[in-house]
Amino acid sequence: MRRTNHIPLSFTSALYNWYAANYSTGGASIANTGWHVPSRTEWATLITTIGGTNIANAMKVKGRLFWNLNPTSATNSSGFSAIGAGSRGDTGNFTSLKASVFYQLSTYDIYSTNGVAIMSASGSPSGFSCYPEETFRKIGLTVRLLKDNDTDPGSYTDIDGNVYPTVKIGSQVWLKADLKVTHFNDGTPIPLVSDPASWAALTSAGFCYYNNSKIVH
Repeated sequence: MRRTNHIPLSFTSALYNWYAANYSTGGASIANTGWHVPSRTEWATLITTIGGTNIANAMKVKGRLFWNLNPTSATNSSGFSAIGAGSRGDTGNFTSLKASVFYQLSTYDIYSTNGVAIMSASGSPSGFSCYPEETFRKIGLTVRLLKDNDTDPGSYTDIDGNVYPTVKIGSQVWLKADLKVTHFNDGTPIPLVSDPASWAALTSAGFCYYNNSKIVH
């Protein structure tokens, strides 16, 4: 019997590079069938639904455990439940824990935007940040999955047995917690890469935890 692990918000997110978030070898994916890594357009729809660009506090979990600046201004009225998961740079450095969160997109083009950021110091998402370089694909960001249709199942169970709550916002159904899966949906392990030099050298799928630890400090 597969063990199920209900995801608590007290754990950090896994950080995936673009190759992992958009893995498609042999038809496999980081998401279960019926779910996907959202596109830039789908993120824009979410932001518009919640109320435009000045809505980060409506997306953020309240409290200093998750945000180190203006933690009490967060309301999470949307139910999206963003936490300040930080990111990992293309050289292997970690940055911005509890200060920001960055989400991978399914789209990648050197002339288009590639990430969605929610910042702690501001009341609004910083928007879609453009990184017109190959190195962007090496950056470790969090992943939120979006359902292919608008029927909310109430929860999502990944291939590792982790159970995530879901939330319907407008016509979209999102995971209510950041992805922490360690295998693609065909059972292929996602390589865990802790060493900074090894991370910087990646040209294929990899993931890590912030400061190589699963626990928020």
